[in-house]
Formats: sequence, structure tokens, C-alpha cells
Amino acid sequence: MFRNSIFIIFVVFFLIVGGCSKAEPKDISQINTHNNSEKSDEVELVVIEESPARSTSPANAAIHQYKFVFKNNSEKFISKSEIANEVILGNKGIVTLDTQKINNNFVLLHYEKEDKWNISALIDVDINNGHFFEDKGGLNLPFNEFVVAKFTESDLKTWAFSSKEKVVAITKFARYPFENNKVKMQKTSDGKEIYVSEDPNNSYLYYFDSEFVIVISGNISIKEMRTLSESIPSVNSISFPMST
Repeated sequence: MFRNSIFIIFVVFFLIVGGCSKAEPKDISQINTHNNSEKSDEVELVVIEESPARSTSPANAAIHQYKFVFKNNSEKFISKSEIANEVILGNKGIVTLDTQKINNNFVLLHYEKEDKWNISALIDVDINNGHFFEDKGGLNLPFNEFVVAKFTESDLKTWAFSSKEKVVAITKFARYPFENNKVKMQKTSDGKEIYVSEDPNNSYLYYFDSEFVIVISGNISIKEMRTLSESIPSVNSISFPMST
């Protein structure tokens, strides 16, 4: 998928007022994160390196790929401490990065595995410069003010909501076959069957709706994810994932 040492990724910075709308992705290989900073130890840009051939998981690939370049010309790859959450469902994965100590952001990396784990989409949630909203659109989000970012392709749609401490993503995949023996099936108060991973470091849930898989991930609790899932309408709703 990506063959060069620094490759093209799709990034969308998406802010909304009163709901979500489709935004066109931009082709870039370097992400400028602090245009106006004059401090030499602040981030100049982010570089995405080629995925290592022997990565055992999306998170393992991410720590060898996501690199900060600072204004003083020093460089730093993310460490395991910046991995806030990881989801693996068959040949697809979602990695949530908490890079607030470096550049005040959350980052979502979507991975697909062919011969190795490759990044298929990236969402940068800019809580430092982003506009905060209060209208939740009917969603039971675990915070009252938040920034919104969105990535949209025909077979992958992700909405990320973030406060300054927490981030949660709702991802919609076209349904595909996979096995997962690390989850438990539960039912929500409205009778929805959900599949829950209660690993303290990799909590997430997913459920099936029509021809789609809906995944909720991030650094919020399983209880908060369950509550959020109960407020998400059917994928056939014109306002999905908003309910109002």
C-alpha cells in the first residue's frame, strides 16, 4: 500500500457546527503541527515512516512509524506511553495516540493488514487549536465540550470526539468476516447485542448493524462506551452517528 520511506496518507481536519458533513481528504506526507511556534523544541512537523515488515500489531507498527521532527532538528518516534488504545478486528486495526505532552493532540491511526500492518487513514484531533462545541447531537458523550474530527471514505467512516482529557471514536466499517475470542457478548438496556473487550489498556466495543460493523474506541471506560452505544441511531439514519 505504502512503498516509500515517507508515504502519502489521507488526513482530514474536520470541525462541525450542529452535526457532521463530508470533508475532502488532503494528500500529504508531512503534517505541520505548529506553524506559529518560535520555540526550537516544539514540533515542526510529523513524518510517517514505512511500516516495519515484522510488526506484530498496529500499535507495534505505530511506534516505528509516527515520528516528530522538532524545530531544533531533533527527532522522536512515539513511545508505548503514547499508545492510548488499540483495537484489532481481523485484518483491521485502530490505534489511538495521546500526544498531548508533545503537541497537545490526539491521533487516530487506521490500519489494514496485507503482508504487514499499513496505515489506511489518519485523523489528527487538534485540541490545542480546534473549536470546542457543546451540541452533542443526541449522543451521550462523556464530556460537555469537545472538538470533532472526521474521516470519510466509501468503506470507512470515523467520527472522533475529544475533550482535553478524553477521546472517543465511532467507526463504521463495511461488514467483513473476522473472529475475535477476546470479547464478551453483552446486551445494552435497549436490547442491542454488543461485543466488549475489557482489557484495561485496550477497551473497546463493537456491534453489527445491517451490513456494517460499528466500533467504539478511545481512552474512555467501557461503561462510557456502553452508554454512548445506546445513543447511536441505526446506520440507516440520515444523521448517523448523530440522533438529532
